[in-house]
Amino acid sequence: SVGLTTRNAAVALTAGFLAVLLPWLAFSLTHGGAFASQLHHNIAYDVFARSRGIAWDTYQRTMQPEFRSLGDVIARNPGAVIGREFANVFEHLWLDGRLLLGWPVAVCAAVGLLVAMLDRSLRRLWPLVLICGLAFVALVPAFHSARYSLAVLPLYATLAAVAVASPRFAFPFGPRGAVWGKALLAAIPLLASALAARTTLARSIQQLPIEVLDSARALRAAAAPGDRVIARKAHIGYHAGLEVGPFPFVDSLAALADYAHRERVRFLFASWPEAQLRPAFAWLLDTSAAVPGLRVVAASSSRPAVVYEIGPGFGAVPAWMRNDTLFAYHLARGRLHLDASNPEALKRLGGIEAAMRRDAEAARHLDAGLARAPRDLEALLALGETWLRLGDAPRSGRVFERAVALAPREPRAHLGLGWAQLLGGDSDAAARTWRPVLTAGANSATLARMFELYTSRGDTAAVALVRSQLAR
Repeated sequence: SVGLTTRNAAVALTAGFLAVLLPWLAFSLTHGGAFASQLHHNIAYDVFARSRGIAWDTYQRTMQPEFRSLGDVIARNPGAVIGREFANVFEHLWLDGRLLLGWPVAVCAAVGLLVAMLDRSLRRLWPLVLICGLAFVALVPAFHSARYSLAVLPLYATLAAVAVASPRFAFPFGPRGAVWGKALLAAIPLLASALAARTTLARSIQQLPIEVLDSARALRAAAAPGDRVIARKAHIGYHAGLEVGPFPFVDSLAALADYAHRERVRFLFASWPEAQLRPAFAWLLDTSAAVPGLRVVAASSSRPAVVYEIGPGFGAVPAWMRNDTLFAYHLARGRLHLDASNPEALKRLGGIEAAMRRDAEAARHLDAGLARAPRDLEALLALGETWLRLGDAPRSGRVFERAVALAPREPRAHLGLGWAQLLGGDSDAAARTWRPVLTAGANSATLARMFELYTSRGDTAAVALVRSQLAR
């Protein structure tokens, strides 16, 4: 009876699946579609690109033509392919536990698997084990994603339920053991799951590309019939009613402009996919980076998104792009529009602003970058000098003390700390701090101040060393 019910359910499920699949398949095949598989590119990307930090779009441009079939992927390095797929089995299980389930539920699922094997309930779950097991195996060749693993979630959840529902390890207490301690403990993974789901949903909602809606309205108002827009993803064209030209695989302004003029595209859309997948163009998110032939039509105030109109002068290289410092400045600003907490972009922008003597902005960005990545000596030195120029000796001193603790043999840290102590009114501490680095190559202004300090203290040996350095 159970076998018949299971068979009937399997037949019904298959029939329902085919009822949806067959009409769509017939429509596709009669309208130019064909069977094809690109799975070998997932494997090639996972083995040869992702481990080296290469983005998917970069792989498509530079490596994809090398792999026409699964045989090409295996022939490239059979050992690497086999090793990666074997490692993926365990890595995917680990990441499913950490990212999809959360550790409380993952532990329950592991206990449930053990319980199901002991009481043989796993045999009754064989259809679910088979289907989800095949889904897991099918996902092994691809890089891990929690949303991909949703196909395996029914099995994980069922095993977690087995752990709670089975009388094994129930830890009964109360009158006649009526209360299961295990059932009460189930509140822990349930609460953890609820909190994790709340966080995940909030993050997912926060990541929705709502900036496209405002950008599309502005684009629709500025466009004429037949106009096209360059974008990495096509949703801007859907909402604006325009045809989308794909963002080309290029790294230079000249190549992008040549593509735009050749394809007769009038608009350019830049948002997080463009900056993330075409990192050389992250500066497009910084509207202060004026480019000939690009006019800002609309810029989102809350999310990184800019609509540009392309004019005939597009392609001429602006002066700031020929200057390495200014180019790095606008690139860092663009990356911060993409991720305001990016420590490398914060420290890079702060360092450039410090060199440009934009001290207030430099202090803010360097401080934020160091809060996320505190062991960066160059950023600490730049921030210490910035606070000195802003006249805040106590803050400068604290920063230089961190630099000295991080790199005790770095002369610049001691020189900066001595200045902070001197400007803070502690000439004794400054004299002690500067004493070991008198011959470390300080600049003339520092040497002159050292000369005054050690002369006033009657330290003839130090004065002689400083005088020799000044003479040099």
